[in-house]
Amino acid sequence: MKILKANWKPVEHFTGILHGNQSYNGTLQLLVDEIPHDKMKFKKIGRFFYAEKDGYCRVYEHKNGTTDGFAGRTITLDIDGVGEMDFKGSLWDPWECPDTIPKYFNISVTIDPKAMETGHTFYSGKITWALAEEIIDSLNADVKISRFGM
Repeated sequence: MKILKANWKPVEHFTGILHGNQSYNGTLQLLVDEIPHDKMKFKKIGRFFYAEKDGYCRVYEHKNGTTDGFAGRTITLDIDGVGEMDFKGSLWDPWECPDTIPKYFNISVTIDPKAMETGHTFYSGKITWALAEEIIDSLNADVKISRFGM
């Protein structure tokens, strides 16, 4: 994944965007050449699955016995040492993660240059915390991010 453009979009009249145990005063928007969803190998860490490629990461919490995660959608993960496995409604976007999961930052991401111009139609994504800090520092924006409980 190559980052082509980055933008910090502040949120007006709101003190922070909460993503689990993270609080941001805006949204980090990234234009990238590709979103590597299908090229990621997951590690099982407790009841969580974590994958990272070029700073882009994906995290799922497995809740055995549930069927309505991601509206019951079947999600296939390529798991290290196991191979491909299907999960039907038992994976969830975690509200919070234990310290055993590498720290990540929630972003808005797109491969469409028009989305960067209009500010609409992004995908929700995650990048490593270190990459987020690097990008935000390069933007010289008045950004307040915190990792409480992390």
